[in-house]
Order: sequence, then C-alpha cells, then structure tokens
Amino acid sequence: MAMADEAVAKHTAHAHPKTLRWTYVAWTAAWIVGCVAGDLWWNRKILPAAFATLAALKLGIWANKKVSRENMLVMQGVGIQLETEYVLGGKDVVFLDRATIETVVLNEAVTTTESFYYLAILLHGESSTAVAFETLRPGRSTLLPALQTAATMGFF
Repeated sequence: MAMADEAVAKHTAHAHPKTLRWTYVAWTAAWIVGCVAGDLWWNRKILPAAFATLAALKLGIWANKKVSRENMLVMQGVGIQLETEYVLGGKDVVFLDRATIETVVLNEAVTTTESFYYLAILLHGESSTAVAFETLRPGRSTLLPALQTAATMGFF
C-alpha cells in the first residue's frame, strides 16, 4: 500500500490471525502458571513453584519473539527502512542508506520442504544482503508492489 506522498511508500505484511491468537493463549497460560507458582511458593512447595516459574518464563520469552507485522518504508533519494513489530509491542528498525544500496531483487528460495519468494536488498561492498519481510514471508501480491516502488524510486 503506497502512501499519498510520491517520495515515500510503505508496504506492510501482517501475521496470520491464528498465529496471534495462539500467542495470546500462550501468554494467558503463562500468567496462570505464574499465579499458581506464586501460590505454591507462598505455601512452601518450592520445587514445583520453581519449575512452574521457569516454564512461565520460557513461554513468555517464546511469545515475545512472535512477529505481528513487518514494514518496508521506501524513501526516494534517502533509503529504505525495514521495521519488525512484535506481538508484545517491541520493535526493531533497520535503516539502509541510499548510498549503501546496490539494487533490490525479488528472489525465490527453495528448501527441501517449501519454496517461497523474498525481497533481497543487495548492498555495495558487502557480501551480505538485507531481506525485507524476512519472518512473515508474504506472497508475490505483497512483494511485487514493493519491488515496483523501489524501481520507480531509483533503487535499481
């Protein structure tokens, strides 16, 4: 989805609603386990409380790494900003300056069990690439408009 201003365009990929629903279920379960652990700890049943606390902590850490949305913000003459938003509100932002971007390509990856498309941003003088929508892996219907926007804004 492109914004009204022609110099800036934002493309977004959302997580599947079932993924988000199960993450909220996991957090609710972690909260309940934490409450039970607190009760067990208070009644001096320390070993079960320790296991319950560790389980709740592990479940919470797992849920915190779930991605809810990924954005690619293309700014003409400035660069590309990649954002990853997590279910619990955290956000990672990576900015790629226009001078470091060599080209943007739509590529296909094939593994032993699946094949998918991804948008790779090749960087000058580096052997690494930046990948837009790295976690959610949207389809071509999301990736093609993002690639076309990068092309019209001179990132080829």
